[in-house]
Amino acid sequence: MSYAELSGGPPPKPVIAPPTPAIAGPTRVEYMRAYHYVFENPNWVSNILWLSLAGLIAGVVPGVGVLVYLPLMGYCFEVIESLLATGGRSYPDLDMNRIEKYFYRGLWPFLVALIVTMVAMFIVLPLWYGAMIAVVVGGAALGDEVGAALVVVGIPLLIMLLLAASAAVGVVTLPFILRAGLSQDFASGFDFGWARDFMKRVGVDTLLANLFFSATYSLLAFAGLLAFCVGVYAAAAVAILAWSHLSYQLYSVYLSRGGMPIPLKPEVPPAVVPPTAQYH
Repeated sequence: MSYAELSGGPPPKPVIAPPTPAIAGPTRVEYMRAYHYVFENPNWVSNILWLSLAGLIAGVVPGVGVLVYLPLMGYCFEVIESLLATGGRSYPDLDMNRIEKYFYRGLWPFLVALIVTMVAMFIVLPLWYGAMIAVVVGGAALGDEVGAALVVVGIPLLIMLLLAASAAVGVVTLPFILRAGLSQDFASGFDFGWARDFMKRVGVDTLLANLFFSATYSLLAFAGLLAFCVGVYAAAAVAILAWSHLSYQLYSVYLSRGGMPIPLKPEVPPAVVPPTAQYH
C-alpha cells in the first residue's frame, strides 16, 4: 500500500528555500568598518576565542594546517553571505556543529585560490629569477665598481618588485575566490569574464583594501607578539573577520557600479519525512 493511498495524497516534497535577498551595501570601501563590526556581535568574545583556538591548533599541531584552514574559509563565506543579506550589519556566530559544512564550503575557494596562485607564480618566478641571474652575471662582467653598483642597486630593486608582484597576485586572485566561495561551485570560480569585469570596476579599490589589510594586520600581529606572543592568534582571528568584511564591501561596491551579481546557492533544508502509516 502506497503512502498516497494511506494519507489521501502524495508525500510532501522538500522545499528549497531561495537565497535571502541582499540589502544594498556600501558604495565605497569604509576601511575601519571592517574592524569595528567585529565587536558589534554580542558573542564577539566567544567567536574570537574559537577562531584563536583554531589558529593555535593550526600553528602547533603538525600537518593539520589545511584541515583547519578549510573550515575557516568556509566560515568566512558564511559571514560574507550574512553581511550581504543584512547590509553589513551582522554576522553569524562560529558554530562548532557546522564544522563539516564550513569545511566543504571552504574547499572550492581554497582550490581555486591555490590553482590561480600557482599559475601566476609560475609566470612571475621564472621572470624574477631570470632577472636576478642577469643582474649577478652582468655585475660580474662589468667589473668591480660598475658591477658592484649594479648588484647593490639591482638586487634590492628586484626584491621590491617581487613583493609588488606577490601583492598583485593577491589582488587578482580575489575575484576568483569570491565567485567560488559565494556560488559554492568550483567551475564557476574560473569565470574569467566576471573576474575581468570585477577588476575593471574595483581593481584599484581591491589593491588599496589589500594594502590596508596587510598594514593593519602587521600592526595587530606585532601587538599580539608583545602580549606574550599569545595575542598573535587573537590578532589573526580579528583579521579573518576583517578580511571577510572587506571582501563583502568590495563586492558591494562592485555591484553598485553595475557589476554582475554572483548567483548564490540556495539553502536546502532537510527532506520532509512522511508520517508513519497507522494501521487499525
